[in-house]
Amino acid sequence: MIPKPLQLLVLVVTVTETVVLVSGIQCYNCDSKSHRNVCGADFKLTSSNTTFIVDDCHFCNKYHFSNDGVYIRNCTKKTPGTIQFKFGCEEAKVNRTTVETCSCSDNLCNGAIPRLAALPSVIIVCLSVFYSLEPNFKLRI
Repeated sequence: MIPKPLQLLVLVVTVTETVVLVSGIQCYNCDSKSHRNVCGADFKLTSSNTTFIVDDCHFCNKYHFSNDGVYIRNCTKKTPGTIQFKFGCEEAKVNRTTVETCSCSDNLCNGAIPRLAALPSVIIVCLSVFYSLEPNFKLRI
């Protein structure tokens, strides 16, 4: 049996993810040619820079062109029908330049890579393992 605190945590995560899927996500929309100081390799935008944020996206993209060091971050809007898309990063050679393409489906995920992005998942896994190893443990909140 799953302890009540863990059930509550799983419910909160599930509801949060469902709301994001229904309403769409936010993505950064900028390029390092026009905004080199904030949108390049040294990414400096935050969620308070609303000029560079697009709402109601299906997923976010980040492209890096190795020949000139240009970064492009944008949004792919929701479209009717099913979109088959692979999330993560891939590299490809295009006209003698390497293009790294990254796609993701979390709010503002096409910015800088947050150091603690995986923390919620790590906490859930740790709690799950802990509770499965200690079935008689009582958590007092």
